[in-house]
Order: sequence, then C-alpha cells, then structure tokens
Amino acid sequence: MIDMTMSPARDLGAHPSARQIPAGQEWNDAYDDGPVRRRRKAADAVVWAGAIAVGVVVGLWTLTLSSASWASPAALAVAIADLSGLVGVALLLGSVLLVSRITALERVVGLDKLTAWHRKLAPYGAYLITVHVVLSIIGYGGQGGKSFLPQAWQFVTGWQSMLPAYGGFFLLIGAGITSWRYARRRFTYETWWVVHLYTYLAIGLSLLHQINDGTSFAGHTLVRYGWIGVHLAVLAAILLWRVGLPIYRSVRHDLRVESVQREAAGSFSLVLRGRRLSQLPLQGGQFIHLRIGRRGLWWQAHPYSVSGLPWNDRMRFTISDSGDYAREIMRTAPGTRVLIEGPYGAFTTASAQAGRPLLLVAGGVGVTPIRTILDELPAGSRPVVIYRSPDQAEVMFREELEALVAARGGVLHVLAGRRDQYPIDAPRLYQAVPDIRDREVFVCGNDSLVAAVRRAVTQCGVPGERFHAEEFAW
Repeated sequence: MIDMTMSPARDLGAHPSARQIPAGQEWNDAYDDGPVRRRRKAADAVVWAGAIAVGVVVGLWTLTLSSASWASPAALAVAIADLSGLVGVALLLGSVLLVSRITALERVVGLDKLTAWHRKLAPYGAYLITVHVVLSIIGYGGQGGKSFLPQAWQFVTGWQSMLPAYGGFFLLIGAGITSWRYARRRFTYETWWVVHLYTYLAIGLSLLHQINDGTSFAGHTLVRYGWIGVHLAVLAAILLWRVGLPIYRSVRHDLRVESVQREAAGSFSLVLRGRRLSQLPLQGGQFIHLRIGRRGLWWQAHPYSVSGLPWNDRMRFTISDSGDYAREIMRTAPGTRVLIEGPYGAFTTASAQAGRPLLLVAGGVGVTPIRTILDELPAGSRPVVIYRSPDQAEVMFREELEALVAARGGVLHVLAGRRDQYPIDAPRLYQAVPDIRDREVFVCGNDSLVAAVRRAVTQCGVPGERFHAEEFAW
C-alpha cells in the first residue's frame, strides 16, 4: 500500500527550498498545448533542414556525372564512392551540429533528445564513409589493374592528401566503436569522452582530401568554397556555443566551491558561490556541466542536475558518490574555481502543457531535478511526488520535499525499500494518483525506472506527449 498522507509544511528559513510562491497565484485550469506544438515544429524543422542539405549534396554530385561515370563497373564504383563520401560527411556534420549546444534549439528540443538524434545519425555517416573508402579502393584499383591492398597503398604514396584522410577514417572508426552501446559499457566516461573528440579531428583531417581529390569539386570553385563554408559554419557553432558561451558564463558568474557536505548515504551536495547567479538562465529540472578547476579534474566536464536553484548567489548540486570522479570532487577544497557549461535540458515545466497538474516520479539521485521543478510550481498546483529509494538512509531532501509539496497543496510518497516491495505499475499509480489521466508526468532515474513508469502511465491512459523523462546514463 502507498501512504496517501499529505506531508505537513515546514519553515526552512534561508534554505534554498525557501523560494517564494507568488501570492494568490493559482494553477490555471485552461490547458495550453503550446510547448507540444513548439517541440513538434522544432523537430520538423530539423528533419526538413537535414533533408534539404542531403538533397543539395546529391544535386552537387549529379553535376559531376557523365556517360563515363557508368562506362564500366569500376567507374560506377568510383561514382558511388563519391556520393557516399559526400552524404556521409554531410551526415557527420549534421550529427555534430545537433550536439553543438545551439541555445534556441536545445531549449525547445532538449539536449537529451538532440543527443539521441546524434547517436542515431552519426553511425550512418560512418557507414557511408566506410563504403566510400572501400568502393574508392575497388573502383580505382579496377581502373588501374590493381588489387585491393596495392591500390590502398598507392593512395598513400601517390595522393598528396590521402594520408591524413586515412588517419581521419581510422579515428572515426575508433570513435564509432567506443560509442557502440555494448562497447561503451566497458569504458569509463572519461575515456569515452576523449576518444569521442576524435570525431572532430577526423572530419578536419578529411576536408583537405575532399577539396583536393573530390571529383565533385574539381573545376567547381563556387562549390568548393561553399563546402568549406559549411565546415567553417559548423566549427563556428561549436566554438560559439560549446566554448565561447561557457567561458563567458564562467567568468561572469565566477563560481567557486563553498562547501561539500554529506547529503545522505551514497550522495553528497556541492554548494557553489558566485556572482549574479539570479541572472543565470536556469530553470528547475535542468543540469549543468561542471569542470572543477583542480589538478586531475580540470580537463573534463561532467553533467550534474541542480538540486538548489540560485539563492543568495549560491547554488547546489547533489551527486552520487559512486565513481572516482565524484569521490575526487568530495575532496575539493573551498575556494576552488568551477567552470560551467549550460544550463541544459528540456526536462522543465516549460515543456509541459500549462495548467495541467504534475506527477513527478524520482528514483535515487534522480530526485535532484524533481526537487528544483517543485521550486517553480505555484500555490494550488497540486503536484504528486513519488520518490523511490533503496532504503531510508539514502532518502535525500525529505524535509525540503515535504515543505515544498505541502505548500503547493500536493502529496508526497516516499517509497524506501526494494523494487519488489514497491513496483511501479498501473494499479498502484491509479491508487496513488486517481486523476493521473489529467496530469503531465515527469520521471527521472535509471533506464529501468523510466521504462517501468512509461509502461504504467501508458496503461493508465496518459498520452505520449505528456510523458517527460530524463535518464541518468551516458
């Protein structure tokens, strides 16, 4: 049985949970599906832009065709190799652009969904580049009377730009292998992240080969410079949103470690102090990449959800203490500078239909974004929060959650115990949330929890556009 008792409100004083609920503000009963429409329009725009870009590339390729292009199987292989190379590079550039953190796109679609699109698109680019390499060797070998390996070696010794292109190809294959789901589980996040950066180098190394050796660019000056311009535009997007904006915000807000404190068994909170943090465009439910400015940690950034929205120029992150990186953060001295990238994420109330009450489901450390979403809900919003934890010792923010939920007229259920004790299924959700069909559902936790809640709410009749999930995985 799930305890249906509403938790009492508590006075938390200057604690970060003591945000002001607008006086007299009520949760609007007139539902607004604007966020759903915006997400659909953004997704359609991305698909159309990609389709147009591929169409333009195919069109450029057709300009280079002649009767000689299919005069022999070897010539046809070369022509198809050129097409697969051009489309493959276009798909890789598009996949990079998806994760370049363009603010307008990320705020509407969400970094998690953009990353998912990136992971689906990038392999096809790698596959086509592989087809390009194999067919080029076969085609040119067939025209010159050479077998596969001698022709591959002749490319290296006889083509000026081919050696860096080969280097880029093998870097791309390495990044692809380490990004394969089964292989990724065997690597640490840090190793995967470094190897994954080779994708950028691979694209850069291949550009000279494309311009110098690509038949699509021979004698087509305007096309050549246009192709270079596309690469430069993608590079500019990366430098602006992934490098420039994070540096600007890090300098502007000057975040430093104020304290590191144990939150519960298996987790700790990192409290940062900075300047003008109220001006940081941060919403409840979002996360920020933190780069700790100390030896051994500064070169890598990790994503962490904010567990306390800015108050008195402070903000709080609550982190699971599993993993070497997290344990190193626990040993960070006060005053250490912290660089930030973000905030990111569409796991916010801005993605929900305005006016609908929320069901917020959290598992373990997944309660951190749920905690800050509650901060932004007004009086009368009647949220229902279901928080599952392995045991009582690992429950975080109990008093804060009780106060926030009660002050908004909602209900809090803390399920501390094994999964078989508190399974999430449709009957139990109906019991805990009788009006679940009218609610927006937000769930944050591991993939098994997200999958279980998705199945349950679907069976309860909640449409897919009102289900919002964020998985703690990489």
